[in-house]
Amino acid sequence: MKKLISLVVLVACFFFGKMAYSSDTIQALLFPVKLLFNGEQKTPGEAYSILNYKGHTYVPIRFVAETMGANVTYDEAAQSIEIKYNDYRLPSLAAVSSSRQEAGLLLKVNSERMVYKQNEPLKLWAQLSVTGDSELTVSHGTPLMHFYMDDKQGNRREEAQFDYGPTEVIKKGNEYLYLMPSSFVKYFNIMKNGYNDDIPNINQLEKGDYIMGVVADISIVDSNGDENRKYISSDFIITIE
Repeated sequence: MKKLISLVVLVACFFFGKMAYSSDTIQALLFPVKLLFNGEQKTPGEAYSILNYKGHTYVPIRFVAETMGANVTYDEAAQSIEIKYNDYRLPSLAAVSSSRQEAGLLLKVNSERMVYKQNEPLKLWAQLSVTGDSELTVSHGTPLMHFYMDDKQGNRREEAQFDYGPTEVIKKGNEYLYLMPSSFVKYFNIMKNGYNDDIPNINQLEKGDYIMGVVADISIVDSNGDENRKYISSDFIITIE
């Protein structure tokens, strides 16, 4: 673990420190290795390079962090890098919850707080479970549940859901859990204001009220193989102050 943390710190110092101190130079080798995230290969693209320096591999911290669902910001004046990511330890109780039951399924969305400070990360999570005694055969896209957010000006951001996959069986007692990605706020701001690296506080919401919700877009398959598509949603209001 110490090795991994040290590597991340060094990567941060190298890639961001170089921007601030252009006179400090090193000689490093391009290192064309593959990056695998849980077995899935991700390619950084032409904007990033992987380097080998004195036998150590240096990877672009922004690419790695954002691929893993975190946000990275660089403060040039403070010479600091901040990485924000979801803490997957859920609180014991939710301050606010909303649920909807339909077609033998219970969808619930929760928030750790009803009121957040601007500099606090939002912690929301969704749960989906079967309410009856019978198991359900379903097909759905990826992710199974996805979040959406609306502000008072009518701006809306909804997570993308990829194509439907093969059918699966949801049994009584099974519960699906999904945390809102930490990058969700960032992409809401990009959708609202356009993409610009100079947007101040791109990972923070403006003060005000927001509708936060979750959707389960599922097709329930009956014994004849026919599919009945259900669009189940539930939401509540949180405040940023």
